[in-house]
Amino acid sequence: MSTQVPEGVGLDTPLRLDLAARVAFPGGGMTASGLRREAARGHLTIERIAGKDFTTLGAIAAMREKCRVQLHHPDCGSENAATGRPVGHPRCRTADPHRRTCARSPKG
Repeated sequence: MSTQVPEGVGLDTPLRLDLAARVAFPGGGMTASGLRREAARGHLTIERIAGKDFTTLGAIAAMREKCRVQLHHPDCGSENAATGRPVGHPRCRTADPHRRTCARSPKG
């Protein structure tokens, strides 16, 4: 079920959350409740007027930008940024990222 953007609705037009969810996510998967949760997390700007929650398509676009998953390299251990070569911890017996066996100091 595809919901078209109603005539006269722009990026800054206040929309009730249920309509905003249907318009911005025509394939489903997002509801008014989901938008409220994102607002509670600080990802979506909503306006409460006369006890009713509104948002804009522009605010939803900004939320999507904030929520976008960023791919990044691991923070530790598998590769030197300068050389691109595998690097291990000094106590590790191998620099193979699939096999991480570290030497333990003997207790005593």
